[in-house]
Amino acid sequence: MIKTLLIILLLLLLSVTAHASVSRISNGTVTVGVELNCGGTISELWLDGTNIVNNYDCTGRQVQAAAYDGIGSYDSCAGCTGNWEWNPVQGGDRHGAGSVVLEHATTANSIYIKTRPYEWFPDNKGGGPGAPVPSDVFIEQWITFVSIDPRAVKVRWKITHFGTDNHLLSTQELPAVYVNGEYNRLVRYTGNAPWTNGATTVLSTVQQGVNYHTAEKWQAFVNNQDKGLTVYVPGQYSWLVGFQGTNAADQFNYFTPFYVYAFGPGSVMDDEVYLFIGDYAAARNMVYQLEKSFVDKTPPFGFLDSPVPGQSLIGNVTVSGWAFDNVAMSHVEILLDDAVVGIATYGQARPDVAAVSPGAPINTGYFYALDTSKYTGAHVITARAIDSVGNASSRSVSVNINVKPPNSVIISLNNIKAPNPVIISLNNNTAIKAPNPVMITVK
Repeated sequence: MIKTLLIILLLLLLSVTAHASVSRISNGTVTVGVELNCGGTISELWLDGTNIVNNYDCTGRQVQAAAYDGIGSYDSCAGCTGNWEWNPVQGGDRHGAGSVVLEHATTANSIYIKTRPYEWFPDNKGGGPGAPVPSDVFIEQWITFVSIDPRAVKVRWKITHFGTDNHLLSTQELPAVYVNGEYNRLVRYTGNAPWTNGATTVLSTVQQGVNYHTAEKWQAFVNNQDKGLTVYVPGQYSWLVGFQGTNAADQFNYFTPFYVYAFGPGSVMDDEVYLFIGDYAAARNMVYQLEKSFVDKTPPFGFLDSPVPGQSLIGNVTVSGWAFDNVAMSHVEILLDDAVVGIATYGQARPDVAAVSPGAPINTGYFYALDTSKYTGAHVITARAIDSVGNASSRSVSVNINVKPPNSVIISLNNIKAPNPVIISLNNNTAIKAPNPVMITVK
C-alpha cells in the first residue's frame, strides 16, 4: 500500500515538473495556461479534457501576438529564404529561443505577462541560432474570465513600441491562433446581413494566401461536433487569413483576423480579444452581446498609389489612392510636409480593392489635385485617412518638386498649336542664352 502511494506521488511530482513552465487559471469550466518559457503565450485551452491549442513548437505556435511593418518584406515560409524584416513575436524566434518573461503575476482568476519579444528572424539583424535579437517593443498580456459566460476568456494585449523608427500601417497578428489537427472546420458568417443570426459557412480546407470573408468579426475552428475555439476580435476587418498543416507528425490549423496598426515612435497598440471554448453557436450568441459595447479603436486601411517615391513633379499633380474603415470612413486629408493642404475627393469606384478585400465597399478611391507651383525641392506628400470617430492612418511618399535638371533650360509652350516637330531656335547672339540641352514642354 505504501509502495503504491509512493508511486502515485512520484507520478504526480513528474507531472508537475514537466509542466512547471506553465502558469494556469481555472473557473471550473475553462482552464487557461500560459508558457512562461516562451513569452507567456497561451499554450493551453482545455475542452472536455483535451487541450485545443497546438504546441508543436514553443515559439511560433500557440495563441499569441506579433507585429509587422507595412513596408517590410516577408517571404511566404516564415523566413526560410532569409527575406524577413521587423517582426517581434511574443513566443520567440524561428530557431527556438523563447522570449524572456520580464514580469508575471497569477491570481485565482487572472494572469499578467510582460515580455520583450525576440525578432522572429534574427539572422539579418545581428543574431542567429542561439543568438536571439530582442525587439524594440514590450508586449503585455492580461487574461481574465468573462463573468457572463464561464466558457469565455478575455485577453488584452498591449504592444508598446519604444523605438524611434517608423513601422508603417500593416496587418498585425492579434492574435495568431494555432489549434490542433482535429479542429479543422473553419466556421464564420459570410452573408450580407450581419448580426441577424443568419446561416453560417463551414469550410474544411483553408488555403494560404486567400482572404476569407467573416462579416461578424468572429471566426472559429471546430471539430466534427461543432466544438472548438471561437475568436472574437472587436477591432478586426471583415476577413481573415489562414492555412493548415496536414503532415501526419504536425497537424494544425491556423488563422489570424485582419487587424491593422502602424508602429511609430512611442506608439501603443492596446486592444482586447475574446476566446470562447466549446460550441461555436453558443459563442456566437455571446459575441452578439459583447458587440453592443464595442468601442472602435481601429484606424482606416489604405494605400497611396500616386505619386510614387522619388517622382519628380511639376505643375498640377494628382494625388490618389484608396482607403476604407472597419466601421465608417470620414475623409482623407492631403498633407505636404505635415501641413494640410486640402481634403481629397472620396468615393471613386475601386473594384480592384474590393476584389481582394472581402466585405470592403467598392467606392474607396480618393484623389486630389495638388498645385506644386508654390514649392520647390524635396518634399513629403501624405494622405491621412480618418474614420467617423477620429481614428487615423497615413501613407507618405517623398518627391522632388519643380527641380530643374542641371545644365538645362525648361521652356513651356502653353496653348500653342503646331505641327510636329516644334522647332525652337536659341541664338546666342540674342537675349536668349542657354546651355545645352534644352527641355521643351508643349501643353
